[in-house]
Amino acid sequence: MRFVGRYNIGKYALHGTVGTQQYATEPTDVDVYEYVRHNTNDVRHHLDAAIRSHISIKWYATIDIAFSRTTPDGDLQHTTARFRTQPDVISDTSDVTSDRIVDEFLTGIENFNSRGSNWVMESVLDFRITHAPFRPAQGTSFITTPREIAVKKAIINIQNLKDEKCFLYSVLAALHPVDHKNNPSRTHHYRPYLNQLNTNGLSFPLPVKDVPKFENQNSDISVSVVTYEDRELIPLYVSRHRNRKHTIHLLLLSDETTQHYTFVKNLSRLVAGRTKHDGKTYICPYCFYCFRYQLVLDKHIPD
Repeated sequence: MRFVGRYNIGKYALHGTVGTQQYATEPTDVDVYEYVRHNTNDVRHHLDAAIRSHISIKWYATIDIAFSRTTPDGDLQHTTARFRTQPDVISDTSDVTSDRIVDEFLTGIENFNSRGSNWVMESVLDFRITHAPFRPAQGTSFITTPREIAVKKAIINIQNLKDEKCFLYSVLAALHPVDHKNNPSRTHHYRPYLNQLNTNGLSFPLPVKDVPKFENQNSDISVSVVTYEDRELIPLYVSRHRNRKHTIHLLLLSDETTQHYTFVKNLSRLVAGRTKHDGKTYICPYCFYCFRYQLVLDKHIPD
């Protein structure tokens, strides 16, 4: 919901790199919480548009407040102050809430008055958000899915933009499926389950050679890792555990400097086009050989 007659001004600078969205104010805007609450939906809408363009962004909000106070001599003084939220990297707006924004603003206002200055808020003078594309460098292992793989719709590529836990998120994507309509590539679906996995002694990003250590510490999960080159699946690690509750395949993407795990939700789709067969392909999860019939695959896999 927005106040009637409000307008937004969008500014773009630095060749479109930085975006600023400014929100109109009125003299009657005297409550920070109500003002931010009435604009939060538009803030999320604007950030969503930026995310669609850049995948991930860094953003923050600022607010200018007018204050006044009466001195011991009876003089009326006026001043203004600006408060800013902490810059945050996001790939979705699930955590962008009015409460979160206001809490940071009110903490700043409280600190502003903590010296016994007795300033009284008069009105909101300015409110705006600023954002810029976030390009991961050190501290994250995210790699965008190559188009030839993306069109197969065979993997879920978790956008871990703040850490190097793509292996864990990909495993959890298998254990806790998310409907495609709810954007399963977002980390917030899986963060609540991180403590379900035993990662004692493991470091991240997890080297492929340490996948067996993970399996040893998580006895109901088997994990195999493959890479994809020239329309072929190349096994990097094939789990020896064949009777565990959860059998998971991860596809490892890589570029010049980074490696990134993704969850393979459909092996058949991933290898589609590798054979002349136009129908569904049944893949051995251990040797990755293709079969045309489930019955033949069942006979191929030993008990």
